[in-house]
Amino acid sequence: MKTYIFVASVKKWNNGSPDKKGMEPILLKPFAGTSPRGLNIISGTSAELQGFTVGKTCVVSATEGEPYTKADGSVVRSFNFDNIADVNPIEAIAHAKSDPLKVVIATATEEVAATQEVETVA
Repeated sequence: MKTYIFVASVKKWNNGSPDKKGMEPILLKPFAGTSPRGLNIISGTSAELQGFTVGKTCVVSATEGEPYTKADGSVVRSFNFDNIADVNPIEAIAHAKSDPLKVVIATATEEVAATQEVETVA
């Protein structure tokens, strides 16, 4: 299993549905380090259990799990996200300067800013 470490802001994800416990999904928007995706969406229950709070910035660990097959037959890579620590804005800026964002799985629907480096990790 591979683990990726990145710094992300935690935001509300308005395009999803509540999970089984009625909690809204959240978006982990990475801006430093190595992230599995340009946008990482997790269930509200998982977010609460891992200590992710909307409006905060945090250091995130993403550990790759077993892939799963969707109803249409496509295989999707899965990741478990852990909040390692909340960081203040000054620390977040320092991380962004010292470790520019690298995205492991870039899709056609994700836009990657021209200032961000995209790297494929095998």
